[in-house]
Amino acid sequence: MIRQSNGKLEDEKKVSWEKVREAKRGSEELAKSSRLGVVGSWNGFGKVHRMHSFEADGQTAACQVYNFLVEVGRQGFESFQLVQDFDLSRILHPDRPVTVPGPVGRVLVSQMDEVRQDLVWALGVEKPSSTGDLYRVDVVARGEVLLNVSWQQLEETVSGKEVFSHI
Repeated sequence: MIRQSNGKLEDEKKVSWEKVREAKRGSEELAKSSRLGVVGSWNGFGKVHRMHSFEADGQTAACQVYNFLVEVGRQGFESFQLVQDFDLSRILHPDRPVTVPGPVGRVLVSQMDEVRQDLVWALGVEKPSSTGDLYRVDVVARGEVLLNVSWQQLEETVSGKEVFSHI
């Protein structure tokens, strides 16, 4: 606190910074180097699946968009977690169950043997689904940062693309 000449106290804060090093990799290189896979309830979280991906222009830097198709099983919903670089020691999951598509909140990174299978993104919960309903899930990332996980129900089947489903 600083006392002014008129006797009032005033709160003054200062911020300073110092550059300590250059970043090792640029954001474009980082975005290209990080790959995402997905594990889900359709196979008991037992297999990492590759997602389709493409680069899209974001507001300030390029984003990577990943997507996959999933068919709803007998339970009427499906859930999933993401796997960074297909490495089961890097499972990406929300800090709480997420049943509504949209911007990503807090994301945790856990090893497969430490992650809880209730900390998932789950589709078909908020808007009830039936066995056989088909969804497209889109994941948007900038570098290693998840920005958005969304899904939408498709009205038609999609030919030529792998669909993750219960066997």
